[in-house]
Amino acid sequence: MTLNKEIYSRDTELRSTEAECAVRTSLERQIETTQYPVIKEKLRAERREHNSRQTLERKYYYTKKNAAKTSPSQYLSLIIDGMDQSKTNLPHFVGRMAKAVNKVDQLTTHVTGVLAHGQNKCFTFLDRNQFAHDSNLTMNILMLILYQISKLMGNKLPPILYLQADNCWRENKNRYVLGFCELLVHQRIFNEVHLSFLPVGHTHEDVDAAFSRIAETLRRNDAETMPRLKEMLPNVKDVEAIYDIRDVIYQFGMVKTFGKVTYVLRVICPQPAVP
Repeated sequence: MTLNKEIYSRDTELRSTEAECAVRTSLERQIETTQYPVIKEKLRAERREHNSRQTLERKYYYTKKNAAKTSPSQYLSLIIDGMDQSKTNLPHFVGRMAKAVNKVDQLTTHVTGVLAHGQNKCFTFLDRNQFAHDSNLTMNILMLILYQISKLMGNKLPPILYLQADNCWRENKNRYVLGFCELLVHQRIFNEVHLSFLPVGHTHEDVDAAFSRIAETLRRNDAETMPRLKEMLPNVKDVEAIYDIRDVIYQFGMVKTFGKVTYVLRVICPQPAVP
């Protein structure tokens, strides 16, 4: 097996619904404060280039989504992210929190969401913070989602996986998740795995829109217990136990130094598996 890495230095356009991009903010402040026309024009050119790169990366993500929608038997496109856990702590009441309820005493929960574009489904995974929110939890959730999707597709998976993740180094952007992608190819589960990251400050996407719908439901409804909370989550599954996948990756020798992966890592098997 060979490992091919393709690093794309392409960014995405800034949207008003997400946090301000530090690069764009810095450029705009410099443009406003500088008094020299030549420097001002140079900064404006840098801003145009920055915005153009954002647009290209966003379009690349949409291309992968559309490929999975039009050819679900050939491509599997997933995006994974975690929801703001303060919105799902229990008990949850509509309106102001009663004084008798101390936030310290609330049950903290965490929701991880996964969108499968080709299957047009949103999956949620609920834990009670009994596990560290790190690469091991991410890989366990990916295993669960791949199993669920294989059941939907008649115990089969497409040959190409597109995986979009957040830039969090602890959960996604690390050598364990990269090794997991290589292991998926090594074990012939996929012929290709593309792991992508939208640039910092430009990561607001459709999975966040799904979280917004959940938050809107919670704004209108009380959730005093876990069963009640689960009623408000789409295709929810409890994360009750996890495997030590990092140890498995070590045993297979998949933990390597990949260098700085900025946006996309592509892992290809030179001899595709026979369906």
